[in-house]
Amino acid sequence: MKAVKRFCAVVLCAGLCAVIAGGGLYYARRETAYREKTIEPMTTLRLAALPEISARDQLRLCAHRGLSAVAPENTTQAVRAAGEAGFGFVLLDAAWTKDGESVLLADDTVERMTAGRGRVSSYSFAQLARMPLDNGANLSDCGRVQIPRLADALELCAVYGMRTILTVRHAYEMLPHSLQAQLADAYMVVSSRRDVLTSLTGKTQRLCLRTETLTQQDLRYASQHGFAVAFDPQSTPAGLLRQAGDVELWAWPVNTRETLAHAAENGVRNIVTDCILPMSEK
Repeated sequence: MKAVKRFCAVVLCAGLCAVIAGGGLYYARRETAYREKTIEPMTTLRLAALPEISARDQLRLCAHRGLSAVAPENTTQAVRAAGEAGFGFVLLDAAWTKDGESVLLADDTVERMTAGRGRVSSYSFAQLARMPLDNGANLSDCGRVQIPRLADALELCAVYGMRTILTVRHAYEMLPHSLQAQLADAYMVVSSRRDVLTSLTGKTQRLCLRTETLTQQDLRYASQHGFAVAFDPQSTPAGLLRQAGDVELWAWPVNTRETLAHAAENGVRNIVTDCILPMSEK
């Protein structure tokens, strides 16, 4: 009987050790992932320095999450940098807090951009304001940076005369009233989910389907609904771009002169970029 008890104790101890070791490994990997999340600045290149780009004076450049090559993405610092660089469009990501404040963040959670944990919607805006960003291009040069209100970013866009494109991940009915109103004033709203686009139909000026590799089905869907399409030009055949017809195309992301040349040569005039600057500053 004693032998059986000792055996059970050994098995129990071994099981507990395995659980502890597994948990430790999980958290170690998670913490390593957090430490490896650093966003590095990118070298910028002005369009005027690219004479080989066809119809470059017809291109419309959109700053991705503000000028995120030189300032932390989705911050007022990045929006201001985009305005000073001369962008006519800026693409921002909309999220919201538990007290219904619309904010700028590309994720549903705060882990990638701050030292915090959990969903954005589990925090009030006041709580987020006490959680400074710890990630982003040239963060150390920007002082204290926090997740901003969408309203503050939109006011800054108006100062520089930039049109706003907003990305959303949830259906219209789930959005707080403040965000619903802000979507109505945006130049365009983008989502990768067709059910979200359906819910937004008639609620904003333009809608855009975000996809990775553009397909014939995407073009048919966009044409039928009057939507634009944003796509990765590096994974999309050139022949398909020429079949777009009246569908408004947005190449995204475009961060090299080669990718820009590929898009421009195939008739794409709308460019979402982190680091390619317009012809001249404002």
